[in-house]
Amino acid sequence: MTRGVDRVAVRRGLRGKRLVGVAIYGFDFGIGNNDVGLNFKETELVQLDGCKFLVHHIVDVRSPSPVVQRRLIRDNPDVIVFGHTHKPFQQEMNFAGYPALLKVYNSGGWVVDTVQVSPVHGAAVILIDETLQAITLRMYNQATSLEEYAVRVEECVPPGVTSSAFYDHINACVNHASDPWKTFSEAVAEAVRLHAQVLQTKINL
Repeated sequence: MTRGVDRVAVRRGLRGKRLVGVAIYGFDFGIGNNDVGLNFKETELVQLDGCKFLVHHIVDVRSPSPVVQRRLIRDNPDVIVFGHTHKPFQQEMNFAGYPALLKVYNSGGWVVDTVQVSPVHGAAVILIDETLQAITLRMYNQATSLEEYAVRVEECVPPGVTSSAFYDHINACVNHASDPWKTFSEAVAEAVRLHAQVLQTKINL
């Protein structure tokens, strides 16, 4: 994961659209369960133009830990960003003791930790534009066939609500059947296959 970035990076990309790049470890915090000896905080709050993003490595969405519950009440965030599960998703959720719906974004993880294909495992890049609209660029989910590896754009919106202009713009830039997205998906599919083989070899030793 990204290390050593001490500020939100604003860059031009995807045909000139200004993006604020947010990664689960993209600031001076976000320590994971396998990170040892790193000077990162476990939990941090990022504020961008009045919108609050609570970043924490492990969030049990069914039963948040006391630490997360206290931060929800104290910080009143608009968005939760987390990882650890290696299962990317985005969803509006209710948390016990917290009155408002929260948009929850899980970035997943670039890890192959099962021998069998697990379609819920994968990775996403969380993008936030200058108006603080958040979307996810779903880079991959594990699949049984190459055709199922396809980069796509997703957004956390309630049923019946139209997508944001940010989503529409980025979605128009991402054609999974064309390069560089197609080549990327082919490389990921092969990498997942090889990592599963290596894992099986280690199990057989």
